Amino acid sequence: LWVQANITGDLLNLTFGETAGNLTQGNLTVSVGVANVWEQKVFDIPAFNVSMNDEIRYLRFNVTTSSPFRMLIDDLRASSQISLLDNGIGEDETAGDAVYTAQYNISRTNNVSDGSKSVRALIDDGVNYLSPSAATVLDNTPPFANISIADGDTYAVTPNVILTLAFSDANGVAKCRYSNALPVDGTFESCTQIKAWSLTAGSGLKTVYYEVEDNTGNRNTSSDTITLDQDSPVLNITHPVGGARVNGTVNVSFIGVESGSPKISVDGQNFSFAPSIFQVL
Repeated sequence: LWVQANITGDLLNLTFGETAGNLTQGNLTVSVGVANVWEQKVFDIPAFNVSMNDEIRYLRFNVTTSSPFRMLIDDLRASSQISLLDNGIGEDETAGDAVYTAQYNISRTNNVSDGSKSVRALIDDGVNYLSPSAATVLDNTPPFANISIADGDTYAVTPNVILTLAFSDANGVAKCRYSNALPVDGTFESCTQIKAWSLTAGSGLKTVYYEVEDNTGNRNTSSDTITLDQDSPVLNITHPVGGARVNGTVNVSFIGVESGSPKISVDGQNFSFAPSIFQVL
């Protein structure tokens, strides 16, 4: 059991009971050592009546201090109810005078299937029970996210590109953000299918990260890469040299940088691919 409260000391007694009230087991003290810090409480319950454990339906917290406090209770994985008892026992001098505010957090690793859930609280003032409930939707599934830079092109000659984006979620998408590096720390904004974006400066392989958050806080990150090439290719003819007079068959030689597939034009004709040595007849 994980608890957090805004004051310290012995704040609650924890017991286990059934809905009809005929079975109550345990009298365990819940104490907080440091205010506003999550603390794990481990209880040894070997004295419980094992044969009747299948009748246990809820946990009951009995307030044992007269000081007002706020407490968060997390990871009650064995129970679907939170019960608070205000019966005037112990340091709680007056029965039925409590006002309760409770928060029940479900861990993101709870392994509970998504869907509609009912949350119920049980309040007992020693005379009557009050059992309000609320409906909620559990959503552990991250949203769908996909990004494409410049329609999937391999190269870009300018850092200014267009991002094509896709996003969806069964319970709705809330917001999106973008970054040129991890972690994704850009400002969240409304999601769009098209966005203008600037890559980082300098030629080389670039990655853009795209994070989508759904309406329940689940996030998913997608990325795409593109090579920014702002360096113009270099190609020099090494033979024949400029101004030379030639006849017959002439070998034209050239060397270049970023010229893996050079093209040659002779006497104004159309350019055509050529090896590094090209014969002109």
